[in-house]
Amino acid sequence: MNANRQRPSWVDEEPLIQDVLNRFLDQLDRNVKLQFKVNAKSTPQLFDYVDDDPQYLWHLLKSLDNEYHILTVHKQRNKSGRDAYENALLSFNPDKEAQVRSWLNRPAFDPYTLTWNERFEKVRHLFEDKGQALIKPLRVEGRSAGEVLQAFASLADEITHPQTLRNLSAKCFWGDSKFLDNKSDLLAELFPNASMAVQPRPIMMNVILPEKIEEVIFVENQDSFLMLKQLADTHPRFMRSAFVYSSGFKGSSTKVRKRGQAVFSALNLPQQSMLEAFQDWWFNEGEQPCYFWGDMDYAGLGILKALRRSFLGMQAWQVGYEPMMNFHDKGHGHQIRDSKKMKQLDPGTCGCRYADDVLLPAIRNAQRFLDQEIIALMEFEQSLN
Repeated sequence: MNANRQRPSWVDEEPLIQDVLNRFLDQLDRNVKLQFKVNAKSTPQLFDYVDDDPQYLWHLLKSLDNEYHILTVHKQRNKSGRDAYENALLSFNPDKEAQVRSWLNRPAFDPYTLTWNERFEKVRHLFEDKGQALIKPLRVEGRSAGEVLQAFASLADEITHPQTLRNLSAKCFWGDSKFLDNKSDLLAELFPNASMAVQPRPIMMNVILPEKIEEVIFVENQDSFLMLKQLADTHPRFMRSAFVYSSGFKGSSTKVRKRGQAVFSALNLPQQSMLEAFQDWWFNEGEQPCYFWGDMDYAGLGILKALRRSFLGMQAWQVGYEPMMNFHDKGHGHQIRDSKKMKQLDPGTCGCRYADDVLLPAIRNAQRFLDQEIIALMEFEQSLN
C-alpha cells in the first residue's frame, strides 16, 4: 500500500506529531543519534494543560510506536504525581525514513534546509546567542525558510519594548498572536537578556468571595458557577465558601500561583480586604481545603488531576457530584462512543479517593459521560436538604 494513503489524518491535524517526526528527520540529516527525551522543552504541547489535550497527544505518539512502528517509546520510572510520559525516551526506526518523508512531503534533498542555512548566516548576528537556537531549521506551514528567519530576526528590534508575548508575536509573526505561545523557551535562548522585558500574560480568574474563607471550590462550567453565585449570599452552607470559575484547564497551569501569573475579578464586589486576603492565600500557596466540581467525564477529571499539581490535596467536590451520580445511576448521560468527546482519554487515577473509587468506575462501567449543567438550581437546593 502507498505510504501516503497510510498516513492517518491526525498527522496533518496535530502540530506535535509533525514536530516530532520533523525532529527525527533533522537528526537523520545531521547524522546524529535518532532519539530524544520527552520534556517541556522538546514536546511543549504535552505539558500545555490550557490549550492542548496532553493525554490524547501522548496516545497518538504511542500509536506511532504500536501501530506504525515508526518510533519506539521507552518509558522511565517517574516520581509520584508526574505524568507517565515525562522523561520517556523516543527513538526513531530508520527503516521508516522513506515513509515519514512521504508523509511530510520532505524529500532527502531538502531545498528548505539549503535556503535556511544560506539565510541564517545573514541574520545570526542579530541574536544574543548568535542564532545557536535556530541552527536547526524551524518549519512553519505556508511560510518559506526566508520568511520564518526574517520574522525571528525582526524580534531583535521589537523585543526591547515592554509588551506581552502575544503582542510581540502578533507584530513579528504575520499578525499571529499565538505563534510564540509554545516557544517562550526558544525566545529565552535567542535573547536571554532582552526576553526578560517580556511581560507575563496573566490568567483571568472569576471568583466569588465570602468575608471569611474556610474552603475554595473550583467550578468548571459557567452556568454552574453562576448558579452557585445565587446561593453564595443566601444559603448558610456557603457563607464561608469561595468559588473560582476555572473555565476548563485555565486554572491548572503550574505557574498560576505565582504573582503576575493570575488576576482576579470578583462577581460579588467584596471588600478590598477580602480580595487581598484571598490573593495572599493564593500567591503564598496557603493551606485551605480545596475542591473541584466539573463534568463527569474523562476531561473533567483530568482537570482535577492537573489542578492537584498546583493545589495540593484538592478533592472532587462530593456536594456537587452526588446529585450528578443520582442522575447517572438512573441512566442519564451520553454514551462515550456516540459523543463528540470520543477523543477523551481515561486519566487513570486522579489521586483523589472519591474520584478514583466512585466517579471514574461509574463512567467506565456505564461507558457514559454526564455534563455538570444537568444540575439546575432546583435540583441542587434539594440535594442540600
